[in-house]
Amino acid sequence: MEIKLKNIAKIMEADIDMNGISIIAGNNNIGKSTILKSIYVAVNTFRNSNQKILDEHKRSLYSVIQRFDQYFDDRKYEYVSHKFLMDFYGLLSKDISFLLENENRFSEIKKCFHKTLANYEVFLQDEVICSDEFLIPLYDKIDAIFKRSREIMMKFIGDRYIIGTFNKQINFASDISSASIEIHSVNGNDIIEIKDNKIENLTLNSVNEPDANYLPTFSVLDIINNNYNYRGISYSPEGDILRYLRRSSNPDSTFEEYTEIESNMETVKEILEDVVNGNLRMSNNGSILYDDNDLNISVNLENVASGIKNFLLIKKLVENGFLKKNSILLMDEPETNLHPEWHLKFAEILVLMYKNMGVVSVVNSHSPYFIRALEVMMANYGIKDKGSFYFVKEKMKNRYIAENVTKNTESIYETLYKPLENL
Repeated sequence: MEIKLKNIAKIMEADIDMNGISIIAGNNNIGKSTILKSIYVAVNTFRNSNQKILDEHKRSLYSVIQRFDQYFDDRKYEYVSHKFLMDFYGLLSKDISFLLENENRFSEIKKCFHKTLANYEVFLQDEVICSDEFLIPLYDKIDAIFKRSREIMMKFIGDRYIIGTFNKQINFASDISSASIEIHSVNGNDIIEIKDNKIENLTLNSVNEPDANYLPTFSVLDIINNNYNYRGISYSPEGDILRYLRRSSNPDSTFEEYTEIESNMETVKEILEDVVNGNLRMSNNGSILYDDNDLNISVNLENVASGIKNFLLIKKLVENGFLKKNSILLMDEPETNLHPEWHLKFAEILVLMYKNMGVVSVVNSHSPYFIRALEVMMANYGIKDKGSFYFVKEKMKNRYIAENVTKNTESIYETLYKPLENL
């Protein structure tokens, strides 16, 4: 897979090859994180897009039907229960794919309505509530949901990713009209064009890209844990992590899925147990705990060393099946808060996850030690040719490009080691 960025925030141009382990190096505040966020937004906008559109239709359907309480009340049907409306919603949402494709939707919605009425005998003798005239206002609202085009829904989903990831600040300046993110992969080519921090155009291909998991510099675990009732934004890195943590091992997984997870756990187990001997767990009240196997106690997350939280999170992602073959792991400065020895451990985990599991990683770093650790580990495990190195440099004032320096990685170290040499 290849990602091309143009005029996204501070990044003028970036062409990132994602077929192994990609390292994006450079100083602070030059747009390295922008590249990772853009990959996250683009890949996940197109990822499983048909299902996302269905889910959004269900959300809209639920909202419309829930608010229809007032319609009943205004017509002196205050005794119509909320449960009735939710039962009606349940029937519609169960058949939502059929309704989307059916040109005679009124007939099908009417059937669902009367099927729900059959369970509430008090309504059956009421000619008004059983009439088409009573149902038409509700039908019109439901039909408007189903008439939304795929393009409108895809833009809506993409815009929500932009809000959840960039806080709606993805364009660098209002005078730049051409901003885009392109995906080139075996599944096809897709493009998102952005103007005024919103999607202006995008392709409508049904691309089934793998999940892109983004771990920012700050600990998303801490954000979630600081508020036990944190719900997150559905289309955001924090929302994804919360979903991952809430999912336990799936008892309905196939033999192949179960076997893959078991094999993947073996890949990371030995190294991770050198660093963390325990697991993350969601408590009953929604807080995140660390079950320490050595101490045989549950430790509150705020009492867990910052440096090991990403190790714990990776372990959980593997365990729950969110990091697997062809998954994309995006990491902002994973070396933060790590002892130099653990730089090596983290580099080795990323290399082994690609070599044995097929997990593609894109990593930001301004640490020459961590970048060197990745380069050496890839060579040691025989996948040196699967490493891509990029150096983000200023092209003009406050505008940056990502230069491919894979064949000249020394240029990275010359810049990043310079402050120490100056000492």
